[in-house]
Amino acid sequence: MSTLKPILINLPNLLSMINSQQDPRFDYIKKTISQTTRYWFRAVSQIPTALDWISRGGSFYDPWNRTVGSRFAMPQLTEFRESFEQCCDRRAAEIVLDLEKDNRELLLMWSGGIDSTTVLISLLKAGLDRSRLRILLSRHSIEEYPDFFLNYIEKHCCWQDILEFSKEQNNEQDYWLISGAFGDNILSGGQNATEFHRATGIDSDQTWLNHQAAICDFLWPQDQPQGQWFMGELCRHIQSQDLAITTLSDFFWYLHFNFRWLEVDLRRGYEIDLWGLNQKNDPDLVSKTLDRSVKFFDHESFQLWSMNNLGSEKTHRKIQAKQYILDWTQDRVYYETKQKEPSMPRISDLRYFPLVVTEDLRLYRTLTEGQLFELVCGLDRDHRSMSLRSKIN
Repeated sequence: MSTLKPILINLPNLLSMINSQQDPRFDYIKKTISQTTRYWFRAVSQIPTALDWISRGGSFYDPWNRTVGSRFAMPQLTEFRESFEQCCDRRAAEIVLDLEKDNRELLLMWSGGIDSTTVLISLLKAGLDRSRLRILLSRHSIEEYPDFFLNYIEKHCCWQDILEFSKEQNNEQDYWLISGAFGDNILSGGQNATEFHRATGIDSDQTWLNHQAAICDFLWPQDQPQGQWFMGELCRHIQSQDLAITTLSDFFWYLHFNFRWLEVDLRRGYEIDLWGLNQKNDPDLVSKTLDRSVKFFDHESFQLWSMNNLGSEKTHRKIQAKQYILDWTQDRVYYETKQKEPSMPRISDLRYFPLVVTEDLRLYRTLTEGQLFELVCGLDRDHRSMSLRSKIN
């Protein structure tokens, strides 16, 4: 696949395709894959919710030697003194100014969760012209935060059911798109951090290096050798970074912030078919969606804020975002009780998940046998003899 350089690979689907092949060439490659790559596949495939695993900051073992490029790379760590609230206010003000130079409508995907509610409040605080805003939501959004819908959306903003909007097959060129994506990446360790605490009872402010065995048991309960190897790779990688990853909170935050960032970024293009591009099998739907997406939590300012605010305060509770919401709504019940909920899977369509997204952001849901073979040949390129192809052709 020299002309199709993969940047994101749906590993579960890829393994299924490889194992179903009858061509003896695939058997040969499977037999010659290095033990390190076998460990990598087994370990990544067991990490909850992980579609793929690729570092955007610093080196980490990858069977294809992939790199993310400057578009998705982690920013250089520099001192950053703005608070979370200041980041929200400044970024929203910038967006409002940008919209004044453009006549397109801003679509805000509101799940009712902490992240998208924070984005919406920041835009309302900044004085966004509400005639330029359309809130896309679902019944689950309203159920997740009914009071906010009744008090700030129902009779105050233009809103529409997101699935109804997607049926209209609107032209993506007519809109800008914003959401609460990357809130998990900058504010917490995602669902894994929450589940680890529930499963082990270990406080998030404990030193992660003292709980490597517990992390292995949690992430790889069935494959200790592979888990121990992967944990060793994580230790080597993290300790080579400039970031002070000290606590369990830091550790799970870093996994999400570094290794899961690319997947979150790219899936905006295919997870929900806003423009009807999935149905049309448009291979450029990822790039078209990203080109229409307005940065919020993925803006460099939020990334730098997150990198400069490591410590026990950054937990799965998302305390900073909930404080921002509280200051606007005075809803103390929400502040004290709201927990992370898996909002997007409720309305996403697994049929449209890709097999491969390439460096030029083209999406492939299936591959020809020849393309699949080229992709598999790319495994262990540095470990396998250059004469491999001549031997098996």
